[in-house]
Amino acid sequence: MMELKLNASELLKIRERNLAQQRNLWDLKAWGKYNGKDVFTWLNPDKQKLIATLESMPYPIFWFTTEGLFHELSEDLQTTFPNVKNVLIVPSGNTSERIFGDANLTPSFADALRAPEINKEHVS
Repeated sequence: MMELKLNASELLKIRERNLAQQRNLWDLKAWGKYNGKDVFTWLNPDKQKLIATLESMPYPIFWFTTEGLFHELSEDLQTTFPNVKNVLIVPSGNTSERIFGDANLTPSFADALRAPEINKEHVS
């Protein structure tokens, strides 16, 4: 079996290419409608892009997120999201008492989709 040796520069280029592919695969994606509401997913979002997106959406947002991302975005208590109507947080296992405001814990993303707030009749 032939052994392949790469130098640090080549490894860095490969890593950058793989990260770019991941960003393209897992960027903000629209999935259509659920109970009359537009559905988007965004895995591993860039913090500043996510903040800008949440602040720019013109309609009420039901935000399902992980506990870690929620805390990261609300650390400085300077970020406000006027369009976020409700936050449902999937805990990481080491839940703290730092969940605040109208944010609620939910066992999983599937449970979040069954939450009463999400399943109310859509009002145009």
